[in-house]
Amino acid sequence: MKNLIFVLLALFLLQTTSYAKNGVELQIEVKEDAETDVTKMVVLDNHLKMEIMNDSNAKDFVTFDGQKMCTVDNNKKECNCMKKEDIKKMAAEINKQFAAFDMEEMLKDVPPAQREMVRQQMEKMMPKQAASAKVSKPDLKKIGNEKFNNYPSRKYLLKGSGEETYLWVTDWGNISGGKEVSNAFISLGNFFDEMLEITSQLPGAQQREQDNFISIMDDVNGVIHSSKAYENGKLVSESRLLKSIKRDVNLSEFKSPYSCKDPLSQL
Repeated sequence: MKNLIFVLLALFLLQTTSYAKNGVELQIEVKEDAETDVTKMVVLDNHLKMEIMNDSNAKDFVTFDGQKMCTVDNNKKECNCMKKEDIKKMAAEINKQFAAFDMEEMLKDVPPAQREMVRQQMEKMMPKQAASAKVSKPDLKKIGNEKFNNYPSRKYLLKGSGEETYLWVTDWGNISGGKEVSNAFISLGNFFDEMLEITSQLPGAQQREQDNFISIMDDVNGVIHSSKAYENGKLVSESRLLKSIKRDVNLSEFKSPYSCKDPLSQL
């Protein structure tokens, strides 16, 4: 009987350790529009989950597993997933639709006196295939070193889109689980880079600025633990890392409670 108990206990431990593994949880305080919220980010191997506040103050979330990014909307109770292959297929489908567009066929029933005006308006709305749009780097400059939010930090100024944002960056080794989080962010950053490259090939694509924090982390070679954004000299938002802890993380934490849609079905 004693041996049976030991066997059952061993099986239980094997089963639980196969589902719960050592991961990292980051807690981030965000202040915006006179409201303060704490969001969580969870990392396990190549899995990443980030909470996002929506308009009803409910938490949606984004997950990434190294190949696929999913957004979960708890208001609409829906999930949308996107792989790099999906983005390529969507871009090919959009290009196909534009190539098949017949301007003259659309204008044949428009009175001659108005045809040229309508043609010009349609060309503005549905531009022709052009050369690849340039993906520009953000205006980012290091402006000093200081201790901030209890971390030894490099201070940066990011300019763009009418905003000035100050960033405080520390080495990944200064936060608990920094290596694990760094690997997940590098993978997600590469995904965003490839997505920008593909979408820059679409008809009418304009020069776009690569200003997301994921890509900027690669430029500053560290973790952005604090930020303050200003518009016309007024503070409009700020964030800071409250804590980073290692804990057991279950893969079920990254699953959506809703079935995910095929992005191509929405074209």
